[in-house]
Amino acid sequence: IPVEFSDFTLDVQEAFGIYSKLRDDWDTMNGVYMGKHYAGILDIFIILDVPVEDHKTMFELIGIIDHHRSKAIADAKPKPKK
Repeated sequence: IPVEFSDFTLDVQEAFGIYSKLRDDWDTMNGVYMGKHYAGILDIFIILDVPVEDHKTMFELIGIIDHHRSKAIADAKPKPKK
């Protein structure tokens, strides 16, 4: 059964929202996704009123999301033929 966005806890839903606001870093010469650029994440936390005690949790959740996205992008990239 596919997971619906509403099935996630509010923390995870909020982490996805913050994740979507962060800039992607790409190696444009090779087309490699390098992950999210975390500059400004504290400003986003403040704007969205994320409690200070939740910053670490949000940061960890965003890291998990980015890890899985990085893997999905790498897996979807065509493999060079030998």
